[in-house]
Amino acid sequence: MIYRQDEKLTELGEAVRGKFHSERLDGLTILYLFQDEPPKVDGREVVTATTKPQALASYFCKEAFDLEPDFLIRVDEMEFQNGSKAYQKAVLDHALAFCDVSKNSEGDAIPKIRRADIVEFLEVVKRQGAYNPKLREFVAECQQLKLFPQDAA
Repeated sequence: MIYRQDEKLTELGEAVRGKFHSERLDGLTILYLFQDEPPKVDGREVVTATTKPQALASYFCKEAFDLEPDFLIRVDEMEFQNGSKAYQKAVLDHALAFCDVSKNSEGDAIPKIRRADIVEFLEVVKRQGAYNPKLREFVAECQQLKLFPQDAA
């Protein structure tokens, strides 16, 4: 697998971060990397994967990119580049939604990964719309379900 840093990817990621995630992620370092094949999360191919770097990844980031990031956002380069600007912003917004921080007893920021949460995801969808085919299919299926029958008599 080949990873590479890209100025335009970083600029777009930081613009999305500044618009929607700045207060929560203030002061944290995020490294955005393209990779030459889709990242995998729980064995499933995805467009982006957000992680905290472990020891080897931290060393790699310092050596290769002169950064010690709190978070890595890995992006499937081909899928991302083939998408519209709106799609690109949406997938980065979604990836950034997984970045979070808590405070220790001394008040120091401790970066952590948020678990997938429908409320957080709903916020991204409200901002970005149904930005990919699988999401549009999910929305269409939900519209067909009778989740809350009107006449529950």
